[in-house]
Amino acid sequence: MPIDPADGDDDFVDQWVNPDSELSEAEQPFGDPEQSVQIPEAPSVTDYESDGFDADQLSSDLSDVDSDLLNAFAVSVLLTNAGVLLVSLGILLILFRGQLDIGGGLIFAGAIALLRVGHHYRAYKPSRTDDTDDESE
Repeated sequence: MPIDPADGDDDFVDQWVNPDSELSEAEQPFGDPEQSVQIPEAPSVTDYESDGFDADQLSSDLSDVDSDLLNAFAVSVLLTNAGVLLVSLGILLILFRGQLDIGGGLIFAGAIALLRVGHHYRAYKPSRTDDTDDESE
């Protein structure tokens, strides 16, 4: 039954417009929410100062890192991201569009990229253990 403003029955609308109107127990079975729940204030962060991006600090920090380790990390991150993207996109193309040839090719390319991540990791791991053996002797 639609509310007709000509009937003079504006009580329903007044409850939403006028927050001071009293509501019955059936409309608020748990009582007044503003009085029953105490929400703590959010903590403020005052000691954080954003200095922005410092390229000199980044380059000095990266110069302290072993170049082989940095290379292995960068290649691993890029290949992992590319592999996950290609495999996911290939699965979506197969499932939602039925493009088996393109989707299958993307899955294959993503799988190759993910296999190369393992190859780079294994190639770096033995060279690192060789360096530690030389230092211990």
